[in-house]
Amino acid sequence: LGHSPHLPHISSICPPPPPYQCSVNPRNSSIACLRMKAKEHIQSIGKSW
Repeated sequence: LGHSPHLPHISSICPPPPPYQCSVNPRNSSIACLRMKAKEHIQSIGKSW
């Protein structure tokens, strides 16, 4: 009853939360997560050697 599967006006205002929650600025959460993941990856490789 008027429930469309796609609501662009709502999705644009309230986008779905990212799969990885980071306690940083939402605008930089993706970049910060990528940097943290890369740093942890480098540290894990450094420890394995």
